[in-house]
Parts: sequence; C-alpha cells; structure tokens
Amino acid sequence: LEDETNNYDLSAANAPNIVYVTGADGTVEGAITGFRAADYLETTANFSIKGDANRTVTAWIKTDAVENANGVNRGIVNMGHRAARRKFTLLINGLKVRNDLFGGGGNSPELSIFDNAWHLLAVVFDKDVGDNGTSTIYVDGVSQAVIDWTTINGGVTLDTSARPLLIGNEVFDQNPPKKRGFEGAIDDVRVYNGTLTQSEIVVLYNDGTLSNEEVYSKSVNVYPNPVIDELVFENDDVATVEIYNLVGQKLSAKTVSNRRLFLGTLSKGIYMFKLKDNQNKYIASLKVIKD
Repeated sequence: LEDETNNYDLSAANAPNIVYVTGADGTVEGAITGFRAADYLETTANFSIKGDANRTVTAWIKTDAVENANGVNRGIVNMGHRAARRKFTLLINGLKVRNDLFGGGGNSPELSIFDNAWHLLAVVFDKDVGDNGTSTIYVDGVSQAVIDWTTINGGVTLDTSARPLLIGNEVFDQNPPKKRGFEGAIDDVRVYNGTLTQSEIVVLYNDGTLSNEEVYSKSVNVYPNPVIDELVFENDDVATVEIYNLVGQKLSAKTVSNRRLFLGTLSKGIYMFKLKDNQNKYIASLKVIKD
C-alpha cells in the first residue's frame, strides 16, 4: 500500500482479513476494514516523529455501538512501542475516544458517533502546555477532552521511539499479540509534526464532509468580507450558497440574486460558505466573517 507522501508505504502485517470499502469521501475502495483480532498495517520504515515532539494525529473512522459497547480498547493509530510512556495511541475505548501513552491515558465522554457513519477523530499533543504537555481530543472538529499529562500517574512525559507507525491496532512487540484490532473502517490517516489548531481541524472535517459531492474548482471573488448586510459576487457563476458553522453543521441555503446575497439576519461569527452553480454543482468554498 502506498501512502500519499511516498515516504511511508504500508505493509499488511498479520492482516489476512483486510478488505477495501468505500471511503469517507465516497472513493470506491478508498478505505480499509478487517482489523479484528490481531490484524494491522505498519509502515515499512520507522516513523520520523519521536521523543516528546509535538504532533497531531487524525483519522476518519466508521463503526457501530454494538462492536464497542464492551469497553475493550480498539487501536486506530499507534506510534512508539509497548513500554511505559513510550507509545502514543489514538484509539476507541468502549464508547469513548482515548489517547493512551501506556502508563497513562485520558478519555472523551461517551459519544454518539458509533452509528455506521463516518466521523473525523483527532488528537493534538502539545508538549509546551503545562509541565508535561497536554493532549486535546477532537471529534468532527469539536473539542471533547483535554488531558493534562501532569495529573496522570504523577506526570507522564511522552517519549516515543523510532518505530514503524501502526494503523488499525495497538503495539505488538509482545507474544502473543493483544487482540485490539479496530472493529470498523479507517480512512485518510494523517500525522502532522506539529499542533493543528481547532480551526485547522474543522477545515479537515468540512473538506471531508463535502468531498462526496462532485466539486468543480473555480475562482470566486466576493466583497466585502467581513460583511454586514450584503455579500457581492464578482461573477455570475454562483446560484446558491450553503452556510455552515465551524463544526460542520449546515445552517441554511440561500439563493444569490443579481450577484448579491443578503445576510442581514445572520448572526455575527465565522462561517464556511459552499457555493453551487445553476446546475446544483459545488464550484468553490470560502470563509466569510459576519460583522
């Protein structure tokens, strides 16, 4: 399997049951499932992010409550190896999302995302916050938990080693391996060597929720932005506008008339506008600030 950076190709280690399914963006055979028991994927080379370096891990997942209600850990993305404070895992713990360091961890509240629909999970580790760093867990762009590692087991200092990255399970340098394979589908795993902001994670989420529509990229200019009452488009391409808040909820759809869109009743804030032409096809998206 090739990764999109061409730096960390994946091998299907101990994974006879891997199956390709339709991905979060609608791509046929764009996601992988079949990680039950001890199956997993791993990079063919050691992963470069190690030590206590800042990092962000994101992944789209699709699963259901029946498979997760027993409270067993189900690994999604794993870095490092099986030793105290030497691993960093994004996983499911029952009906919660968890970030685990083997020797400490923290959970989100129980969530209603186990519905056989796609959801974006993210965990951001920032070593510069607090004495030992913090992790923030996001689900669909919304912060669900902040873990202060100073309060976990007397203070957990992350120190992952240079090991292959695992997808679909937890670490396996033990015999026999634990059967913590993720029960569901995984798509578009990303690891960043830095801390994404919530706004950046929201952009990832919004891009994913729109990508199952056919998109035609066009250059669309508007003014004024920030806007008070009326937004003006500089060309005739835009027929309708869908308005979303920053957690991806669709608020309304409005018709553009004579290149103008009335926004006087819209509350102050920051919004994502998804633009469609007169054939009801997406042509562009833009961020609009309402004053």
